[in-house]
Amino acid sequence: MDAFPQYLHLGEREAILLAEEMNAELLIDDRAARIVAHTRGLAHFGSLRVLKHGKELGLVNHVRPVLDDLILSGSYIGKNLYVEFLRQVGQAVE
Repeated sequence: MDAFPQYLHLGEREAILLAEEMNAELLIDDRAARIVAHTRGLAHFGSLRVLKHGKELGLVNHVRPVLDDLILSGSYIGKNLYVEFLRQVGQAVE
């Protein structure tokens, strides 16, 4: 496998290599992996962009429960990002 920082998990390394091989955009949320992808010239995006796009297309009506499920499943989303994201998609924070 190409030289990668040891702190990246195997799955992140393989996802980056596959995106390079396929010349594809990469869906990745881990901050360290995103930095590596960026330094390697890969276009990348995160789950929040997918969620926002789903809302814009009318595929997701209520973003907050999905966002909360992401957090419960282990994704880290800071309080400020959480509040700002809900504001951007037109959903109030209670």
